[in-house]
Amino acid sequence: MARQTRQRLGSGLLLLLTVLIIALSVHCNVLNADAMTIVNRHNRPCEEIYIVGEGETLQTISEKCNAPFILFDNPHIQDTDDIYEGLPLKITSLDTL
Repeated sequence: MARQTRQRLGSGLLLLLTVLIIALSVHCNVLNADAMTIVNRHNRPCEEIYIVGEGETLQTISEKCNAPFILFDNPHIQDTDDIYEGLPLKITSLDTL
């Protein structure tokens, strides 16, 4: 009888351990998915047409969009100081090549 009790207790503990492992695995996958969503939201390439925001420079836009050829893609910009808030820029991100 003591042996059956130990077997039941062992089976119950094994079942509990299995359920905990599965629950933790699912929870970790959800956390990883949330983290990837946050990363993708901040690291995604910019749209093909980018509107310059307040205080932005070609350098900051280039870094943000991973687009080193902004001047080449926008021949209407003669000087790096020629940009202003609201100016549309064509962006070719290296992430999309």
